[in-house]
Amino acid sequence: MKYLARTRIPVLMLLVLLFGCGQEQRSYNSSGLFAINDNGRWGYIDKSGTVVIAPQFDSAGTFWQDLAAVRIGTTHGYIDKDGKLSINPQFDAARDFSLDLAAVKSGGRWGYVNTDGSIAINPQFDEVSEFVEDIARVRTGTKWGFIDREGKMAVNPTFDGAYDFS
Repeated sequence: MKYLARTRIPVLMLLVLLFGCGQEQRSYNSSGLFAINDNGRWGYIDKSGTVVIAPQFDSAGTFWQDLAAVRIGTTHGYIDKDGKLSINPQFDAARDFSLDLAAVKSGGRWGYVNTDGSIAINPQFDEVSEFVEDIARVRTGTKWGFIDREGKMAVNPTFDGAYDFS
């Protein structure tokens, strides 16, 4: 019994290490900036708590690849770590970047933009996820499938549900 108790923790630690090693990580929040809310307006502070980007946005996302999604009024765009608009607010919704692409909603459909703001994959999906291992989940109608980074179907949408690759 003592042997089982002594080996349980190292075995659990090994399992955590093994399962964690194979997963692709999103681009790190290298900006060191973190969203804060002050009286209903969003801005960013650094690790010391100093306000770096004054609260001025209606919503604010996490910095990934040195860009963060923000909402101004009813439209979403992206700012850089200096608080300047990098991609003008023009989307119905916008998500964080992953592997140089971010999901954006326009005209009720989801697609993807590059870090320069150009459309990489035209909005054509009912729902999408971020790219993991160069593949993203997409829903067309009621069925889920997967696309590659060029927007081509890697797995046709034939499933009632799906999880991200890992």
